[in-house]
Amino acid sequence: MTLTKWSSYEPSMRTFLLMRYPPLIAAGRTNNDMVLNMDLMPTLLELAGVTVPANIQGRSLVPILSGATPPDWRTDFLYENFRDNPPNVVPIQFALRNATNKLVIYPGHTNWTELFNFVNDPYETNNLAGTPGLSGLQSTMNSRLFQLLDDTGLMAHLTARSRSGSNFVMTVRGGIGPNYQVEATTNLLTWRTNQQFKLEALEADITVTNSLTPAEFYRLEMESD
Repeated sequence: MTLTKWSSYEPSMRTFLLMRYPPLIAAGRTNNDMVLNMDLMPTLLELAGVTVPANIQGRSLVPILSGATPPDWRTDFLYENFRDNPPNVVPIQFALRNATNKLVIYPGHTNWTELFNFVNDPYETNNLAGTPGLSGLQSTMNSRLFQLLDDTGLMAHLTARSRSGSNFVMTVRGGIGPNYQVEATTNLLTWRTNQQFKLEALEADITVTNSLTPAEFYRLEMESD
C-alpha cells in the first residue's frame, strides 16, 4: 500500500492548524480539541458576520479561539477515502478516530480491518482488530462508525419498489462513491451476490433478477474496486 494523504494513519490524517487573529486569539495559546478542515468555512463566515448555512457539517471554531470550548464539542470524527484507482492507489476506506483509538474498515475486505491505540502505539504498527479482550471496544466503535456514515449520507439505503416475475426493482439512495453489491438470502444465513454496481447519483433504480421467492431478504454491501 502506498502511504499518501488519503490513508487513515496519523501522519496522513492529521496536521497542525495555525491561526492569528489578535482581536480574539491570545498570543501563544494552544488547544488540543479536535478540529477539522470543514470547520474553517463556518469559522470564517462567523468572523465575517455572515450567517452560517444550516446544512454545513463543520462547526465554527470561534468559541474555541476565544478560549471557551463548547461542552458538546466533538469527541470523535469520521474519515473517508472514496477512490482507489490510479493515481490514488490507497484502498477505499472509512475510519473512526477518537482521543485514543482508531478503527479503520476497508469495504469488501473485512480481513483488512484495523484497530489502533495510537496513544500507546503512535506509529500504528500493532493492529488490535480481533483481539478477544477488545471485542467490546471494536463493536462500539464499529457501531459509531456506521452511525456517522448514515448521518452524513455516506451509507446507501436499499428500498424495494416493485416486482414483476423474477425482476425486482429497487431504489438505492445516498452513498455516492464506492461500489456496491446486492446480496440475497432466503434464510438469513447464506447470502449470495446478485448484482454489483457503482452508485454515481444521489438516487438510482436497479433491477435485481433471480428465481428466489418473493419472501427473500436483500442487503446492500459496500465493496472496493
